[in-house]
Amino acid sequence: MSRGVILPHPLDPFMLGYWMHGFNTVWGDEVDNLYIVINSPTERAVFDYAKKLIAHAKVTLLYYNHQLEHGDAIKSALGVITDKHVMLVEDDCFIFKHGLVSKCFESLEKGDAKIVGSKRNSCHPEISEKAKQMWGLNYEGEGDQGCNFWPNLFFCATDLLKKTDLNFGAKAWKRGEVIPTLDNHLVQNEVIYSDTFVNTSLQLRNMVDKSDILYIPQCHAHPSDLDHHANNRYLFDGFSPWIHIGSLSSGVHGLLTDHNNIPLAHRFNTTMAPRTHDNLITTDMERNEYARRIMWFDRFVTFDQSSDSILEYKQLYKDAIEKLLGTMQISKKYITRLHQIYSDLGLW
Repeated sequence: MSRGVILPHPLDPFMLGYWMHGFNTVWGDEVDNLYIVINSPTERAVFDYAKKLIAHAKVTLLYYNHQLEHGDAIKSALGVITDKHVMLVEDDCFIFKHGLVSKCFESLEKGDAKIVGSKRNSCHPEISEKAKQMWGLNYEGEGDQGCNFWPNLFFCATDLLKKTDLNFGAKAWKRGEVIPTLDNHLVQNEVIYSDTFVNTSLQLRNMVDKSDILYIPQCHAHPSDLDHHANNRYLFDGFSPWIHIGSLSSGVHGLLTDHNNIPLAHRFNTTMAPRTHDNLITTDMERNEYARRIMWFDRFVTFDQSSDSILEYKQLYKDAIEKLLGTMQISKKYITRLHQIYSDLGLW
């Protein structure tokens, strides 16, 4: 084996502890190296606590005391990785079944595929429509569809990823600009945007035949997961080996604030303006979305059993959750129900 994993992390210590539990007990034996890119201005005590959480023979730590754009974090790890094949994974992806990560790497090692990943759109329709024409793609069907790949549960040869322009971040093109990866397409709209890894996905599609791409489900969580659970659909169909929550880096860098309404990761930044969350919810779907995130924050801090060195921070974290529940008028009964349905998946 020569298998490396790149994990950018915004340093929520309780989310990191939860993630590492899965790595240590479920799937860590399926890979050779784990490169963790911690990028956060969080205080030193929290960082020192995080270093203890990730203490593992397979872990290489890259640390930045400020936030990086997600694509830049990937690029920094790609500069030091020595493994033949690489897996990109995110901080809010939890793998709870053994063997599936290994099977994805084996598809590369045996030559059955050059890319293993999940479909994603996350770009302007002008991009997805041109890509559809170029590569004969089909966007029909349930779940994520699109011309791009999630930068999570994504597998390929390390050298293949290095052959791109190494700009793994979000990108925009203005009217009149040319997109070389789309057959020199001339942009028609005033400006078109693309999310993280879209620019890279288009380049990769030009490098490999579509028959060399193996698609796997992303198993992304959703605000309607209570309904999905009741009907045994999507995440809850009995086959999901992992779950990608989504948007949890918004916690300590935005949603979870101290008594002065400063995000916890920035609580000693005297120039940061306070954050209030009074006007975030305008629909029931938005309330479900934020309830889902809050439940995970609660799950992380409840799971933690070893944070004696950051007890003040832990209490602030718990207080921030309580404050959000009150501000967003989300009942604890609803949060408890969410805990139950995700536990049914087999999560710790």
